[in-house]
Amino acid sequence: MPIQCLNCKSPNRDTADICEKCGKPLTATQEAVSSGNILKPVDPPQWHNPASTSPYPIPQLPEPKVREDYRGIVTKLRAESVSIQNQSKTRNTNTTEWWFELQRTEKNWQLSYDRKGFLLPLIMVKFKSDVIHGLPIEEGSQVAVHGSRKGIIFKGDYVIAKDIWNFSSPQLASNESKVFRGRVTSWQSRQTKDPRYPGQQRTVDIWSFRLQQTGGNFQEILRDVNGNPLPALPVEIRAERISGPLQDNDQVEVYGKTVDGTVYTSAVVNNSVGGAKLVVKGWAGIP
Repeated sequence: MPIQCLNCKSPNRDTADICEKCGKPLTATQEAVSSGNILKPVDPPQWHNPASTSPYPIPQLPEPKVREDYRGIVTKLRAESVSIQNQSKTRNTNTTEWWFELQRTEKNWQLSYDRKGFLLPLIMVKFKSDVIHGLPIEEGSQVAVHGSRKGIIFKGDYVIAKDIWNFSSPQLASNESKVFRGRVTSWQSRQTKDPRYPGQQRTVDIWSFRLQQTGGNFQEILRDVNGNPLPALPVEIRAERISGPLQDNDQVEVYGKTVDGTVYTSAVVNNSVGGAKLVVKGWAGIP
């Protein structure tokens, strides 16, 4: 059986000790063949030049998918009650529409001016809660709006928002914000005059309750070093409109900030009803 030289790949007689072409010894080759371990040349490593086109591209972080037609600051956030007539024109249904006026800005959130140095006119925006990406919007929120422009007689041009991205960092989103878990006790609701609009007949909803703190499974009550249950925390939500399921003994997660012993929040998740989040519109902040 011919023996192949590992050096020059030339065939040789099986009785030869050296390669007839290059003169290299064939002993190592004969031992490899007889043992079944055929030696194969190793390809040199392929070095990648970053400046060249590589079949292994460097992964890029995905950019946020934000389609914006307008960018600016939310002003005059409000809810308006309207009456809609059904198709048979036999009954009117009252519903709530949410609006705000957008003070347009540049990409860096600086106010936008026209060529004569005047501020660009405000844009009226109509929206629903399910088009908001991020935390609920409020007065002063920095938002990007994607939507279609319409026109009506009394309001002039306005935008129906298809998507609203909230880029603001509200007070509750600061590093001092915490999550509290526990059971609801002493839940109640009331209304009061909105201090943000002096002289106007505008009100805010206030939902308040006490939170008996528990562990993550809502079963074990948290206790102090002496074994006594921790005192229940007072929790308060202040907004133009608050809705959603909440009652005593519900198991909730509260994302908020403690000021003078009270937790102020705009985000409450009710785990007793499948993790539903309370709807908080026009959050009035911390008094």
